[in-house]
Amino acid sequence: MSLFVRRRILLSSVAPIALIGGAVTLACLGAGAANAQSAPTDAAAAAPAAAPASGQVEEVTITARDRAEKAQDVPLPISAIGKATAEREHFEGWKDVVQKVPSFTPAVANPRTGANGLRGITGIAGGTDGSEGGVGVIVDNVFYTHIGFSWLTTYDIDSIQVARGPQGTLLGKNTTIGAIIINTKEPSFEPQTTTETTVGSRRLVEEKFSNTGTLIPDTLAYRISGFGTKQDGFIKNLYAPAGDPDGQNVNRWGGRGQLLGTFGDITDRVIVEHDASHENNNGTGTFDDGWNRNFDGSARKIAVVTGAGAAVYNTPQGALSALFPQYASRIAANPWAAAYTDIGSLKTRTDGVSNELNWHIGDYTLTSVSAWRRFDFQPHNWTGNYGIKQYSDLSVGYDVNVNQYSQELRIASPTGEQFEWTGGLYFLRELVNSRAIYGFGPDAVTMTTANNTNVGLYNSSILDGVSAYRFGRTGITTFAQFAQGTYHYDEKAALTLGIRNSWEDRTASDTGYYEGGAALPANLQNVRTDYVIANAGGTNFPISGEQKTDSISFLINPSYKVTENFNAYFNFARGVKSGAANTDAVPIYTGNTPAAWAANQLPTKVDDQRAITKPEVAYDFELGFKSSWLDNRLQVNANVYDNEIYDFQAKLVNYSNYITNGQTVFVPNNYLGNVPHIRLAGFETDGRYSPIDDLWITWSGAYNGAWYVKFPNSALPADYQASAVHPTSLDLSGGRIPNVTPFTFSLGATYEYAAGAFIGENWRGYVYGNQFFKSTTQFSLGAGSTAYVLKQPSYSTFNAGFGFKTSNENIDVGIWAKNLFNRRAVQSMALSTNLALGTLYWNDPLTVGVTLRTKF
Repeated sequence: MSLFVRRRILLSSVAPIALIGGAVTLACLGAGAANAQSAPTDAAAAAPAAAPASGQVEEVTITARDRAEKAQDVPLPISAIGKATAEREHFEGWKDVVQKVPSFTPAVANPRTGANGLRGITGIAGGTDGSEGGVGVIVDNVFYTHIGFSWLTTYDIDSIQVARGPQGTLLGKNTTIGAIIINTKEPSFEPQTTTETTVGSRRLVEEKFSNTGTLIPDTLAYRISGFGTKQDGFIKNLYAPAGDPDGQNVNRWGGRGQLLGTFGDITDRVIVEHDASHENNNGTGTFDDGWNRNFDGSARKIAVVTGAGAAVYNTPQGALSALFPQYASRIAANPWAAAYTDIGSLKTRTDGVSNELNWHIGDYTLTSVSAWRRFDFQPHNWTGNYGIKQYSDLSVGYDVNVNQYSQELRIASPTGEQFEWTGGLYFLRELVNSRAIYGFGPDAVTMTTANNTNVGLYNSSILDGVSAYRFGRTGITTFAQFAQGTYHYDEKAALTLGIRNSWEDRTASDTGYYEGGAALPANLQNVRTDYVIANAGGTNFPISGEQKTDSISFLINPSYKVTENFNAYFNFARGVKSGAANTDAVPIYTGNTPAAWAANQLPTKVDDQRAITKPEVAYDFELGFKSSWLDNRLQVNANVYDNEIYDFQAKLVNYSNYITNGQTVFVPNNYLGNVPHIRLAGFETDGRYSPIDDLWITWSGAYNGAWYVKFPNSALPADYQASAVHPTSLDLSGGRIPNVTPFTFSLGATYEYAAGAFIGENWRGYVYGNQFFKSTTQFSLGAGSTAYVLKQPSYSTFNAGFGFKTSNENIDVGIWAKNLFNRRAVQSMALSTNLALGTLYWNDPLTVGVTLRTKF
């Protein structure tokens, strides 16, 4: 049966579309009274050419090929968002980019466990510190290896570019799905100070500022910028002490300082930045998944032992209530609130320094980009649920430290030549330390064994006060040579070829131990070790590995201008992502059973998880066009794609099992591995249209199909695994990949008009709306593999705003709303376990705010 989290939709999806239509109609009626003006210009993204004629689509400059080019002239699927759009629509993070680029699908969880995705695939998400994303992030020409580096980059933004398909012959490191390119605002010799103050719902308070100007005339300019944001969360913690933060709150701040020197033919830009956040990003609700029968129809059995004797339950609510009767009244599903006993904040700090030097040697440009970046993550997670003290303090989780050092050196030929080329060298060194911490509390033994008798093998002192640790480490050294060139046969036909050779040396290791706890008699020493293994995956072990690879990436990209305004292209590319390090690698045990506990025996180690996965290789085929019509008032772009990915890196699951209280308990074992072959195929389109002066209609849509071409040995869903008779694995070959939304679409409109004079200034008004649609998303495997299919039905959200600004944009007052009709939708879901209810993660609710922006 299908499972849905049902909630009354406040307004039909038709309502937001009707509002957009109303805005367009209003704009058309008012057009005659409005002064003829150029289209709203994203100054950061606009080409340094003359402003477009009234109503024309602005020319957008992008840097995805390490050159300043008009977006419509680049024969690749690339979307760009300029600073004017980002400021007007109050872009604060990756979630806002989705409104403009629907094929962009970030998994926004917390600074460590998030991931950026394209075309339905995020690659590895959920906290895998030794892996790289399939979608790369490049900020100010620096490639970010760890997702935590890009947690707080979206302030003082000049432009955001989304390049779809493998990126390998330029743009730092290899990627297999795409890249996000962010350019922040540079220092200027023209003095300017910008302030931005926002207040809004859930006690939102945000302040942003920037100041730029001259230190030495015509030689040295500076820029300083910063921000601070606080907002209450929207997931209430029902049982946490007063003062603990609500789930999904916002508490972050940061600053960036820059110097720009111009010394004849040399320009040099230095950036120093620091960002931090103290937030509870783990607020999840719970739901009753209805799992009381297994996939084969047999009754679900959760065995427990209490002072009253042994009993069997078919729901985690029943089992938990029996084990903890003092909290029975609390143990119930609540999709809209969390049930943490205690909760703290996840503390994050990111520091970075980079230097970009450009030396113009005649008509050629030599570029050097040197960078260092550090990410520190210290979580203070929950101690349990409902009042249960499974852990002793808030230190359970992963302490993570990442240091990245990179150097890029490239030379580019003059632009406008028949043959344009770029070539260079790239070096990167990354070091990651990931320490897993388990500080056990007085209820840890009960949660481990489902036995609350507190005697003998089940005495709480066996685990209470014990701290278990695993130390995962990985390092990678990358050295690459790359070259890319475009030959223009004539004014219509061009061929771009690119190649990259990457040599990489990856090392990985994991070790474990535990300490603390009360003194135990000799007959319980090994029992303590057994329990630590059941919770932490392993202890007293070393695992290590090394992988050296030498890989080739390439690009073949012919294009042809059928007319001056219609450019058709084909792209064939190969991208390679280095092997992922399993910093959570643990031994594989057997025999961790009550019989072994009673005999004070340790389980038998039968193998080790693999420390490093195979590299991921993608072959991508793109066919598309970019076009302009109606005197450049209309842009229509579209492409089809087929991305074949081999040895796709993913977080996989197998199950260890042991028998307790007469029942088999299956313990999920998460590890990094490879799916032999997947396919991403679909269609994408975007465009803009200005039917009248000062009115813009934008759209972007995608169909993203994702299939397992070859996956013969997938783990079984939990209800299938618990069935009386079941295979050891599933063959998912030919099936759809879960967590992929097939259809996404956005439709937006922006209109500006002359509002008249006030306090000595000429004012312009503006209004915008943006509708975003997602089709049904299935989070689990299909009905052929599980009786409990988890889905989020199709839904749409609507963002809107209006405001007034002076003609010189020195003052801008805007009122905005995100998710205006408060459409609540689930972003991820997970089935229950023996002693935990199903969990779900919500999208952001309605947020409204007022922003005052000044420039002087």
